Amino acid sequence: TTSDERAKRLLRDEIRVWTKVGRVMKARDALVEGDEVEEANVPGAPGMIYSDCPDVVPVLDYTAKGVMASWDDSMGRLGDDIVLAGLRCHDPETPELEKAALKGSLPGLGNLRANINGPWSDHPAPMMVGLGLNDAGVAARILDETNPPSGTPPPHALDALMLAGRWHLLEQSGAAVLATCAARGIQVHVAGIYASGLLAGGSTYEYRPATAAHLAKR
Repeated sequence: TTSDERAKRLLRDEIRVWTKVGRVMKARDALVEGDEVEEANVPGAPGMIYSDCPDVVPVLDYTAKGVMASWDDSMGRLGDDIVLAGLRCHDPETPELEKAALKGSLPGLGNLRANINGPWSDHPAPMMVGLGLNDAGVAARILDETNPPSGTPPPHALDALMLAGRWHLLEQSGAAVLATCAARGIQVHVAGIYASGLLAGGSTYEYRPATAAHLAKR
């Protein structure tokens, strides 16, 4: 939510903006029974990186319906001047969320892409869909489902993978899944290349205080 609003204020059309699905932002008084709030990313939670968030909370939602809700919310926040280049399914990194993403949000992204890129769409540019996460093992399993090594890919085959924190000077555990992307024609968006601060002169690694071992490797 905060990122969308900042993008609307600051960016211009030469920037390619992606946003993500997997959470739907709700006001606390709009929560209903069964909503699972991601408490670690609630404004005021320890480690929360934004201090000026609006009064909303993230609710986990890996359904196809959640994809459309996230799309509509982001488009409303970004406005007409920002062209949304892509959507990512964000952090399905537990067995339950991985299963939900494969059943709900990933097919939902494929359907949305087909509509946005269709001949009757008024979206100003083609849109891509992808996966964004930290866990290389989960990424590899999902890509085997969405972008299999052989045969006809499903309608929700992914265009891109954003792998965070698994390919930088201190960590290369993402090598195998990045090679998979190269072999299957999947774009790679590498994130976390400064190890969440340690490689840029900071003192954090994986969003926590760096250990002596990490500091020594730097």
